[in-house]
Amino acid sequence: MDIPTKIIGKPNAIAKFGTPSAENLERALAFNDGLSKAFLGYGMPKGVFRYKSHADMNAHQERCLVEGMARLARERMALAEAKSQ
Repeated sequence: MDIPTKIIGKPNAIAKFGTPSAENLERALAFNDGLSKAFLGYGMPKGVFRYKSHADMNAHQERCLVEGMARLARERMALAEAKSQ
């Protein structure tokens, strides 16, 4: 007995994203790299965290964000110094 499957989404994805080509692949890879750097470059480390209150969670999130942004700024300054020499 066949169970009918439910189709989710639009059937014509190629029309939306264009035909497969090297240029579109490069654009997709650049987009993916940008997203991964945006979320992994700074912010919360991986893992499960348990907090006593929302205030504790907000403080931890803010601390991780500030530390990540400082690390990113240091890396960019080091790159700029290396390029200038």
